Order: sequence, then structure tokens, then C-alpha cells
Amino acid sequence: MSTDDRIITKRVYKPLDFFMIRTPLLPINSYDNIFNNDLDEESIIKELIKISKDPIIRESIAVASLDLLNSLDKLETCKNKKEKNQIISSLLKYFIRMTTRTTPFGEFSGVTLGEFSEKTDIGLESIHNFIKRARPDMEWIYKLINVLEKDKEILNNLIICWNSIVSFVGSRVEIPYLSIYTQENSEDIDDGDTASIRASKVVKYVWENTKRGIKYIDLVNLLKKEYEGVNEEKIEKLLKQLLSKEVLITNLRPPLDIISPYEYILNKIEDMKVSKKYIYKLKKIDNLIREYNTLPIGEGEKKYINIVNEMKNIVKSKNYLQVDLKLKTRNTFLNKNIANELSKTSEIMCKISSIRDETQNMVDYRNDFIARYGEEREIPILELINSDKGIGFPSSYNMHSAKKLYHEKESDNNYKKIVQKSLYKIFRAVKNKEKSVVIDYDEIKEIEIKEATFKNMPTSFEIYALIRSKSKEDIDKGNYKLFIGPCIGSDSAGKTFGRFTDILDNEIYEKFDDINRIEKGHLSSNKVFAQLVFAPNKGAVGNICLTSNIRDYEIVISTASSIHESKLININDLVVGVNKGGLYLRSRLLNKEVIVTTNNMFNRKMMPNICRFLLDISDCRKIHWFSASSLFNFTDQFPYVPRIEIGKVVISPQSWRLNEITLGIKLKNINEEEFLKSIFNWKAEWNVPKYVYQVEADNRLMFNLENKVHIKELLNILKKKKNIMIQAVECDFDNCFVYNEKGKYVSEIVVPIIKNNIKISSNKFNFNIKECNIDTLDSRRIFFPGSEWLFLKLYGNYSRENELIGFELNEITKELMDENLIQQFFFMRYKDTYNHIRLRFKGNPEILYGKVLRKLNNWFDRLKENGLLTKVEIGTYEREIERYGGIQLIDYAEKVFFYDSQVVSNILYLKGIHELDMDYEQIAICSIISYLEDFNIPYMNQIELLNMVTNQSEYREGFKKKREQYTFIGNSNNNFENLRRTEEGRMLYGILKKRTSAVKEYTLKIEEESKNGNLANSKLGIYLSILHLHCNRLFGINREKEKEVISYARHTLYALKFLKTKKDK
Repeated sequence: MSTDDRIITKRVYKPLDFFMIRTPLLPINSYDNIFNNDLDEESIIKELIKISKDPIIRESIAVASLDLLNSLDKLETCKNKKEKNQIISSLLKYFIRMTTRTTPFGEFSGVTLGEFSEKTDIGLESIHNFIKRARPDMEWIYKLINVLEKDKEILNNLIICWNSIVSFVGSRVEIPYLSIYTQENSEDIDDGDTASIRASKVVKYVWENTKRGIKYIDLVNLLKKEYEGVNEEKIEKLLKQLLSKEVLITNLRPPLDIISPYEYILNKIEDMKVSKKYIYKLKKIDNLIREYNTLPIGEGEKKYINIVNEMKNIVKSKNYLQVDLKLKTRNTFLNKNIANELSKTSEIMCKISSIRDETQNMVDYRNDFIARYGEEREIPILELINSDKGIGFPSSYNMHSAKKLYHEKESDNNYKKIVQKSLYKIFRAVKNKEKSVVIDYDEIKEIEIKEATFKNMPTSFEIYALIRSKSKEDIDKGNYKLFIGPCIGSDSAGKTFGRFTDILDNEIYEKFDDINRIEKGHLSSNKVFAQLVFAPNKGAVGNICLTSNIRDYEIVISTASSIHESKLININDLVVGVNKGGLYLRSRLLNKEVIVTTNNMFNRKMMPNICRFLLDISDCRKIHWFSASSLFNFTDQFPYVPRIEIGKVVISPQSWRLNEITLGIKLKNINEEEFLKSIFNWKAEWNVPKYVYQVEADNRLMFNLENKVHIKELLNILKKKKNIMIQAVECDFDNCFVYNEKGKYVSEIVVPIIKNNIKISSNKFNFNIKECNIDTLDSRRIFFPGSEWLFLKLYGNYSRENELIGFELNEITKELMDENLIQQFFFMRYKDTYNHIRLRFKGNPEILYGKVLRKLNNWFDRLKENGLLTKVEIGTYEREIERYGGIQLIDYAEKVFFYDSQVVSNILYLKGIHELDMDYEQIAICSIISYLEDFNIPYMNQIELLNMVTNQSEYREGFKKKREQYTFIGNSNNNFENLRRTEEGRMLYGILKKRTSAVKEYTLKIEEESKNGNLANSKLGIYLSILHLHCNRLFGINREKEKEVISYARHTLYALKFLKTKKDK
């Protein structure tokens, strides 16, 4: 048995000794006082108007919405019924939020640190003692930076440097994402946009002189000296364009791993001793904010409005101040049994999730990487993500709302039994309208954790939970029930705490150090953690991203850094490779694998693609523990789902669907009385409790289903949404144990969980074996113009490429071959800035650059006159040596390219004159299977090979429509006997056979090098690379079409299983 199959019998996880507690601003009694009594609708509205004058509520609403605050003053005088109802509706929802919801938002809820102990003792101080921290919103800060950088005096004194993510691609300078900074400069920029500019000589000069940073005015003077006669205005216009496109960035951009970006900017401006008009205004705002932060909640409304007005005078923004709230407590101790219970449950969820080992988009991307480069290449990340030079980003990144799809591993019998048993329990409970389904600990124990799985289980995570208990004494006696929060948690310990670092106790820094130290203990010596810091693509997102760096290294993108240069990993230092089936990042300077992390709760799907990609590569093999909850997603549209419990933990609450079907109504024109009656009937039929949440993602509003005002609000929501989720409330008024003098509070805890240090076999990977002994500029790899290879790039009419290849290229290459002017040629289709054909000729250099080039020049003129050609470039041929097996094999590979180019050009010619009427899919299937036969791959191995790069369920419908045709012509038995039954089939067969000898010769050489241990790529990688290049020649740059035809070939082979196995017998 391999070490990866060894069973882990010890507890995998343990809780850390601290937690975060989060509560709303107001006790739940405030909610109860208005909504849990016999007040009629008019009286409730009067109560809402009354609380709208409460200073604490008014200040909290001011922070959330100044527009609503202004509207509150009109409540008693407003004559417009619709407008008044809208104001009441907004006030109602905000009041519900500040009494029942724990998620931090402005002053509506607060956070503080706690410790696990033997006894529970949590008591809040008075609301007036809560501590607020306001700071300028990052959206406003980025607008401010734009304003300051336009000031001539300030700009001259700023340090500018080349943005590390910007790269030269052909004749362009490519910027892979534009941050909020650029979006503020242009209304036409979207948050998913990229940009490029011409890589002119002067741009390259700027690049050379800004790598290490230079004062703006010094660069202007350098350019004036270098380009004498060019006026300063023109020079500055160029530099400002480079700044606006983020090719250059200034040191005014604040690091996002510091507490106060505003203070950073203020200090920079002050140090310059210029532009006093801004210094005065900015310092005034700073002082006002400091004063506001010292005021108790309820005394800061006017000060808050004053600050916003001062900020507006500099630059207008949607958001001005970002406010967080720290709870003040007498004691914050919680019984450690709570932590152990949550740790135990989360470990079970990890076990369930272990069947889903990585996201499908990264599985697909890994396969694309291997198909393109093989498994023996490391590619610079900026090259890889460029869709022209490399693969680009995973295709799913273009779909911001796309759900995560998980790659299913082959499940064991124990797992299947547990799933079947759980599903049975759920269906039975739905049928009988039972309240809960209990999954037994003993059942889950049957899932075994092997070493291979353990290695991929997350090193740490956080779990959110609400505690249902009458008192702290009941908790200590074990009388409690735990509910996983609406946001289940995070994928790394410390993330939830990161944004609040500056308002939590100083010990949080020690806690972060502990997390880093423990997690580093799980890394092999050739791996390091690096925290990702980047300028966001939405300004307000910057508020979430503000956090301390807890790692030894940092990767900084499009902004400044606060740590020492020696601890920075430049994006240009990172390469991407494959080992043990997964992608990895390596720092060439450190020669270590880099695990990229963040310390904030920003959803990576909303990040710039390059940032998301860095994190996805680092996590591509990690088990996502919270995916266990998605096992029950099939119940999402059920009219009722019972709560699901593991021990004392509810991992999913009771839930109901509310829509026209479940209510038995039509929403159009329904009046309030009819809706009230339908709600009462529905509530009785499904045993729905009095208090429920209306849920959308992790947003939820607590409603009293016996309160007419609440039911009216529910109707408004239902009319907009049509189909809404209702969930049972975890902690009612008698089951909240956190309190102060005003009453009891709903509370939620955030518990960091970390992996135990269990000794397992090391999977350390030696990166040195990846180093290729053929240098990048080795004369066996690189062929400059004038050598034995002539490399041309033909730019022209993209829509007529097939015509150029099938007719014009076919004709000229035959002529050159017949006259013995060239030995070989081959082509491929490509795209840098524009689509083009890359054409390579091999021969005697004197002939190539003499007679051949003269003939080609005449040919170019003819193509230009026919509208097929607009530009020709002579380039440097760089052999993909590793991809095709190594230096000993590249000549054989090029011979295959030569014959395959003839095959494709002949096919396109025959298609063009309508002598070959088979569709391209049929041709591709025959060609792919012909290749597999020529590679001498046994039939079953052919299926296995294609299974590795296709999803067996994809393109099934397209295949079914032509299954009979595909399986008939794709049967290679007796030298494609079926295909050869028709004239055009014989024609295609004859064309494909022209390359057979070269392919078989190459295959024999591959086998020879493989036996000698000299292959620089796997055989699979070589075969797939050959197929990819063939599809490129046939279809162009169309990865989807390539995937489709390879899938059709796979389905064809599989459908022939009976005939093939019968023949073998």
C-alpha cells in the first residue's frame, strides 16, 4: 500500500483558543417591543416614526444612508402616501437589521474578541460605551488620488514606477486589468476591462527608467534630454496617458496592508511641502473624523454630516466614510465545549467534502495547460494569462455569476451509503413534514481519510455559528443548540478578523502570528506563503481589503507596499507549472512554490482575474470544506426542507419556498387581505413558526408572520422577487444569552479551526528537475532570420484564411518543393494583436533568403491584390523543444508538422472546390483517430487518452444526432474499411496516409527516448500537443471547436467498443 493510501485515524482539526463575537447594535427586545404585541398597523407606524427620532437610530441610519436620514424628517408631514410607505418600508428593514442581524455593517452591528474557557461569561456594556471607527471610504480615496495627481505641483513631486503586471506583447504593452483608479478616469471602462497601448520606442525608454521608481519631474527632464526638440507638453501628455492607463503608478496609491490609507496619503502630501490648499482641507477632515470617533453613538449625527460635506467639497463620491463598530464587554468568555463541538462538526463536513477535490474550471485549465505545454514546462504567469501568447484565463472567469462546479472523485461504498441514508431521511421528513433530520456521528465515521486526502484538506478555516441557549449557565451545562450561520465561514483562519484588526485588541496581532506559525508548520521546506495585496476594481471593495499582512512574503499588484523589498515577490518572478496533476506557482528567485493567500473576506470571484487566478492556482488541489452543504442543493426549490443536524449542530435550518404555487395565489392585483389569508393558510399547512427570516444569500430579514406590517412588507418583496426563501429563526427572544442593561442580544461567533500537526509522508517536489538544459536563447532553440529556418507572419483577411491555406499556400509550397528550393515547411494559425498565419520554411539559408524570398515576394504581391494579405513580418523561430519531447525529438516532430500541414492544406483545397463534402467534424474525427492509430496506441488506451482531456458528458447531444455516421467512418478496423467505401472517403484516407510514415517514425523515436529516460515531456503530453496543433491548422484558434471534435472522437471510439473488442478477440 502506498503512503497516500494510509488511513488517518487521529482528529484532523482543533479550534484555536479565541473567537470573534458579533451582535446587532440594539437588543432583540427593541424588536419585540414594537412587533410582538397587539398593536394595529397604524400604531406600529407611529412607533416607527417615534424611533426615527431616536439619536442612536438616526446616527446609525446616517452612516448607512444619508438619503433615508433626510427622508425621515418628512415622515410626519409627507402627504404622498406612496413616498411615505417607501420611507416606512426602508426604516422598517433597517430597524429589523439593527436588532436581529449580526453581520457587520456600519453602526448596525459590532464585533469584539473573546476567549474559550471553562466557563461562559459574556456581558455587553452600555451602547454608549461601544467604540466606533470611521475612516474615509476607499471609493472616495481613489477619487481623491485622481484629483491630487492632476495637481501639477503634487504630480511633479510624486514617485512613479512601472506597474509590475504590465508586459510587452509583440508591438503592444498589455495591462491585464484596470483598477478603480482607471475607471474613475473614464466612464467607458468596465471592471472587467483590460487595456493595451503601442509599445513605442519612447514607452520602452520610460520602462527602462521607471523600473526602480523615479520622481515625475526627473523623468520629464530625462525625456526632454533624450528627445531634444520634443516640447514638454507632448512629453507630459504621454506620461499622463501612461498614468491613466496604469502602465505607470504613483506612490500616492496607498498600501492596503495598513490601518489608515488616508493618513498615508496625507503624510505624502505633507512631506512634499507643496499645495497647502489641499493639506489644510485634508487635515481638517482628518481632525473631524478623529473627533467623531470619540463621540458616543447617538451624539455624532451632525458631525458625520459635516464631515461628508467637507469631503464633498474636495471630490464627490457615492460613499464617503466607512464605519465599523467595536463592542465593549465586561467579560467575553465562552465554554470551550462549544469550540470542540464546532471543530468536530466541521471535520465531518470536511470528510463529506473530500469527495469533491477541486473546482472543475481548474481541472479544465490544468488540462489545457498540459495540452499546450506538456508537463515539463514552466511558463511566466504574465505570458500564460495572455490569451494571444498563452492560454488566457479559465473560461469560467468570463461568467461572474457562474457557480463553482466541483470535480467528483470516485466515491467509496461507505460514502455512497451515507449519502443514500441522508437523502432517504430528508425525503421522509419532507413527506411527513418533520422538523429535523439527524445525521449520526457514527455514520460519518465510516468515511476514511487517507494521507492523500489529508494533504489536500485545508490547513485552516473559520466557521460561523449562532448559539441557542437561555443563559450562560445553560451553556456550561450543555443545554444549547448550535446553528451554522447564513454565511457558513471562510477558507482560512483569520480572514474574518482581518478587516477589523485596528479596532480589536492588540493581541489579535499575536493571534495572526500564531496562525502563520502553525500553518507554516504544515508546509514542506520548498514552499512559502505570500499574502496578495492589490488595487481593487471597485472602490468600496477596498474597505474589505484593508487588513494586516500575516505572512512572511507579499505579492503586490497595482499599488504600493508597506513591507521591506526583500519580502516582496514580484509578479514577473512567478512561473506556473504542473506537478502531481495540479498547477503550482514558483518563485524563480526563491526557487520555492508560492502559496498565495489573502487575509480578508473579499469574494475572489469578484476580484480582478489575475488575482483570482493566483488564488485559484494555490487552492486548486485544496478540498473546499463548505462544499458539503451543496450536497443538499437539490432541495433548494422544495416547498419545505427540514433542518439538518449533526450532533448539537444544525448545518442547515428549516426552510420553505414562498411563491405563487406554494401559496396557491396569483400575485398580480392581489390585495393585502387576500395575501394575509393565504399566508395564514400556508403557515398552518406547513407548521411554519411565528418568527422567520426572509433570506437572500447571507442577507436576511426577521419577520413576524402574525404582524400585518411585516406581512405587507413580505408581499412587497414577493412581488419583486416572485420566489423567496423563508427560514426558521435560530434564537428567539427566550434563547439569547448575551445581554446588557437594555436586554438580550442575538449573537454570532466566528471560530478559527486549524489542522492538527499529524506526521505524514512528505510530498516535497524538487523544482530543480524542471530546469531545462536547453537555454532559452540556445542556437538549437532559437533561429534568427538568415538561418536555416525562414519564419513569416502573414496578416490579412481573417475570414479568408481557409482560402489562403487551401489554395494559395498549397500552390506556392508545391512549387517550392518541386524546384527543390525548400526541404520542409509547416504553418499554424496564431493571434497576437491580430489573427495571422505563422509560416516556417526550412532549407539552405542562401536559397531561402535569396530565390525563395524573391518568389515569396511576388506571391505576397498577388495575395495583396486579391485582398488576402495586408502585412508580412519575418520573425524568430523558437522551437517548443520540451513540449515535443526534447532536443533529440524536435526534428522528427517538425517532420510531422510538415506532412500535417500538407494534409490540412489539401483538405481545405478539396473542401474549397467541393470535391470533399464531408463536414469538418467528420473529417476531424477521422483525422484524430488516424493519428491515434499511427501513434500505435492500443484501442482502450486511445479512449483513456481522450478521457483525460474531455468531459465524458459534454457534447453528447451533438454526437447522438450523428452517432451512426461518426461510428461508421471513425471505425479504423481494416485500415478504415468503412471510410474507404465512398469516393470522398477514399480521398480523405489517401490524404491522411501521407503523414503516417512521419508520425510512425516520430513515435518510434519517442519510445526510444522514453526507454532511455530522456523524454522532456510525457508521451501523453506529446500526443495531445500534436493533436492540438492539427486542430489549430484545421479550425484556427478555436479551443471550443477543438474540444468538441476531440470529444466526438472520444464518443466515437467508446461507441465502437463492442466492434473493437470483438476484433481484438
